Amino acid sequence: DLTTDQICAHEATIKVYRSSLEEMKSLADAYGVALAEDFVKQNVEGLPKYPKGSTSSMHQDMRKGLLLEVESLQGAAIRLAAKQDMKLPTIETLYGLIKPYEMGSEG
Repeated sequence: DLTTDQICAHEATIKVYRSSLEEMKSLADAYGVALAEDFVKQNVEGLPKYPKGSTSSMHQDMRKGLLLEVESLQGAAIRLAAKQDMKLPTIETLYGLIKPYEMGSEG
């Protein structure tokens, strides 16, 4: 339950963020999707530029008790990776942490 500034305040959480981006870049590369070579660097360096208290749309939905698109995002990445015999350990961990909240306050 972290905002972007809270993520940036701790090297451990920045490391998780960076790792998830690296995994997504590798997945994109495996499918021939062209992302900027410095995609990871751009996003890690860009995170502190968001206004204090910023958060993702999924995080906002979780806070409101709404349904989460975890299957369409993290789940889809995991399934695409499996088709390439790839593992996404950070994304898989995030998926496992988010999945219990998928159905919102009704789940």
